[in-house]
Amino acid sequence: MTTRPRKLPTGEPSTANKQSKLSKVELQEGLRQQMLDDALQTRLRRRQRAIPRWLKQDISRRGWFSFAEIADELARLPGGIKRDESIREQAYIDLMASFRNGKFDRDGSSTILLKSLSMAPFPRSLLDGAKESNDPETFQRQYVEQFYLPRRACAEWFVDRNLPWPVDWGDSAARALTNGPTKPLSDDALRTWYAARVKQCVAAGKEPTRREDWRAATADLGTVSQKRVHAIRNESAPSSWTARGRRKDRTKK
Repeated sequence: MTTRPRKLPTGEPSTANKQSKLSKVELQEGLRQQMLDDALQTRLRRRQRAIPRWLKQDISRRGWFSFAEIADELARLPGGIKRDESIREQAYIDLMASFRNGKFDRDGSSTILLKSLSMAPFPRSLLDGAKESNDPETFQRQYVEQFYLPRRACAEWFVDRNLPWPVDWGDSAARALTNGPTKPLSDDALRTWYAARVKQCVAAGKEPTRREDWRAATADLGTVSQKRVHAIRNESAPSSWTARGRRKDRTKK
């Protein structure tokens, strides 16, 4: 007589089935997380490729310095390539403290750019939200190390702490180091600069955007807020530059 295997009661899966279902759930969750991570890295790479060419050139010419570069330079031990990690960590702490306290603001606007967001300005009001929505390692890697400081603001930060300007950062130090504390840029000086820029762009058949005007002002004049540049633009730019809905192609053909 054949003995049939005993059936388990309905609703009570075996331990093996429970483990199998659990492993499938874990596998699916792991794959989902991997897809999210891959998608994030893809977006970051696309954003970095979108960084304007002029800004990449300005960075290579020591016009901007990342927090990572500043901390690494301060951590360098004399006479070698070794770094003091405790000094590096303290440099990050001091830089972030200055950022939070508004030391890198000009005329109420942040001068800090975030590389992982196509070098877009990053206001300090968003710092807490970015820190809370990321684990410490991610916040450090994708934010703190990716913050960029304009040359003049960087030099002023070094002066405030009596730090020597690194020789590797150019034969001529920033104006804040050579001429002492910098005086605020006057409205007349900004108007004079912008009038010359308008003539130059009109002669070249270009119609720059507001952001391009601000970036050009930062490159030529040092730290200047977007608000001030936009005000001068509204006051002095040709009407075709400020017309709503105009084409994004800024070069006339």
